[in-house]
Amino acid sequence: MENAEQLKAYLESKSATVNPVFVKELARGGEAVVYRIEHTGLDEVVAKCTLRSDASTLMDLMRETHMLKLLHNEDCICQVKEEIVEIDEKTQQVTNYCAIVE
Repeated sequence: MENAEQLKAYLESKSATVNPVFVKELARGGEAVVYRIEHTGLDEVVAKCTLRSDASTLMDLMRETHMLKLLHNEDCICQVKEEIVEIDEKTQQVTNYCAIVE
């Protein structure tokens, strides 16, 4: 997602867990953007979304999310609530990846 408004619309249509009221960009790097999401239903939530769709970037972000899942501890570590993965049906390549973390 290139900006907060795009992410808000994207989550409204794709997310099973987040109903965004307000989205604000927190940080932007070369591979991903992190957004803070005000919403109904969960505690503090952030979304980390890819900016690039190359295999290396996607694998890095998916690996990072997987590590958070392995470190499951509700008292100390944020929890991955949802991963949204989009795949191009023609090429069978991942085109977009977004992790929702509480």
